[in-house]
Amino acid sequence: MTDYSELKGFLEKLIALDCSKYVMEIDDLQAMIAENEALLELNADGLAVLRTQREQLDCYIKDAERYRFLRNGPDGIDLSSADSMEDIDALIDLTMSKEKSA
Repeated sequence: MTDYSELKGFLEKLIALDCSKYVMEIDDLQAMIAENEALLELNADGLAVLRTQREQLDCYIKDAERYRFLRNGPDGIDLSSADSMEDIDALIDLTMSKEKSA
């Protein structure tokens, strides 16, 4: 990502000098800087959405791994002590990790 602070500083100096013959160029620069800042904000928002979607996808992948593990009939898994869905997930994850390390 480019740092536009130097360009902004230059623009502020031009405005302070009140160079009327550069008015169009200053307006163009201001418009480009505003557009760039808006695009950077959109990009940041888009990245936040992608991160959230990636986290959700990771959850789906983990659920699919648990399903395949249960579908294949794991040995020695007792889910009767689970009080919640999170407990069931944790017990399945523990059993899966034990089988992987064995």
